Amino acid sequence: MAELSHPIANRALVSYHRPELRKILPYLQVARHCWHSLKGEENGKPVKAMYLPQEAKERKTAYTARMLRSTYVPLFTDPIRAYAGLLNRYELVAAPPSLTDKLDNVDNNGTDIYSFTTQVDQMVLRDGGCYVMVDMPPSSDSERSMLDEMENDRNPYFHIIQRKDIIDWQVSSELGRQTLKRVVYRQMTQLPAPDNKGFVMDAVYHVFEPGRRTQYRVEKGKDGAWRNVPWGAPQQSGVDYIPIVWYGSSSLEFGMGDLIMQDVANLSIQHYQMRSDLVELIHKCSMPVPVIKGQMEDASGKVVQDLTIGPNSAIHVSPEGGDFKFAEAQGSSLDQHRAEIKHIEEMINQRTLDFLYGDSAKTATEAALKSAQVQSVISIIVNYKKSVYKRLMRMWASFTNELSSASAHIDINQSLFTRPMEASTIAQLVNLYVQGIWSRHRVIETLKNNGIGDPDLKVDEEVQRITEERNTELEFTKRKAEAENAGADKIPTPREQGMKNPELLRAMESKSRE
Repeated sequence: MAELSHPIANRALVSYHRPELRKILPYLQVARHCWHSLKGEENGKPVKAMYLPQEAKERKTAYTARMLRSTYVPLFTDPIRAYAGLLNRYELVAAPPSLTDKLDNVDNNGTDIYSFTTQVDQMVLRDGGCYVMVDMPPSSDSERSMLDEMENDRNPYFHIIQRKDIIDWQVSSELGRQTLKRVVYRQMTQLPAPDNKGFVMDAVYHVFEPGRRTQYRVEKGKDGAWRNVPWGAPQQSGVDYIPIVWYGSSSLEFGMGDLIMQDVANLSIQHYQMRSDLVELIHKCSMPVPVIKGQMEDASGKVVQDLTIGPNSAIHVSPEGGDFKFAEAQGSSLDQHRAEIKHIEEMINQRTLDFLYGDSAKTATEAALKSAQVQSVISIIVNYKKSVYKRLMRMWASFTNELSSASAHIDINQSLFTRPMEASTIAQLVNLYVQGIWSRHRVIETLKNNGIGDPDLKVDEEVQRITEERNTELEFTKRKAEAENAGADKIPTPREQGMKNPELLRAMESKSRE
């Protein structure tokens, strides 16, 4: 996609970019390229050419062949998807009823809630943050009530906005609480071409203010000056605030935050370049090079300029010290290239999921420290995610005039990011319970929070099931003893006891199925 030529440093234009955004635009571009595996074109040139430029005096055919031999390994994309998959283990709690009814299509494009939140998490990890907007289609004159709107399928919906597309904002802060005063959202839209022949992609700038949205385009006049041109009539948003939430990986301050995967993106580019060099070396070293000593002449004594080698050909060598042979390239740098590529891969692994649960090659202390680093970063993102979706659900409820519950939130199990316990530690926990130092509930909860068992386990329900089973066993033991003392020939089993107690039988069958 071609870059826009709109001015980004002129405050009088809606295309103005804040300095904080301008500073990170090159890094966002690299992250976007890595995310798409360097595919596609930008400004009419392949994206790969930006990272593998043509060498001096390299022929175009040779350069094209080198580009085709170079492959990009998704070392940046795969860990992000893995992280996002872990972050997506959550449950909605006390969500607005209208949102609950629309969980299979939360963005008006047929995306279910879990797929949508996965996309959001991926953008947060890729770009260091993204924006989520709650919007609602404008009402028609025939809709007089919320019931009419629901029947006409007019509902709120979520919309993902990439970090690079919120280009300007104004925020006020009172008692530590941020309030958005103005936000400019740049959206690429298909518009009619100036000559009305076909369509072109151009930017429409949405200027959000509390309760109001105005759209503009930026056009260059005949005098060469750029101007803001209104695009369509202003719209009322239906709410008295700007319904856009910032979801950052390291900060909830609007539009701020580090690109936590920036190092991985840069390393993956370096890995791509090193692999390209290695493949090129192998390609060249695999072909022996003809070496001619002296001039080759034909029967008439004319120097031969072209060399033809084949099974039915002969080579004439000048008799005065001439020689011909094949020389193979030594390729002494191949091992060095392989070692450097392996080193880059190890560095990437150290910054991604491979050390979330430690590494067998590390000591226990090193693995624990590495695990703690990742867990700290993920814990921050988890807490930010809870805060973001709590605000989004309240915004959704305000669009539908539903009473927003203060308890509306998402519940994420953080044990997914905890390094599993060693067997010796588990034995110590069990011993604490046996000795009566810890309760059964606390032991089970500790095991769950440290990656042992199902992360979605309900501790209270599990303790209740254990208690019921224990009581059943004690009751059976008691009746067995009573039957033995009474001299009975047959001792009833728990199932036989359940035949006389339907509720007990159903409980036993349910436990058996589990």
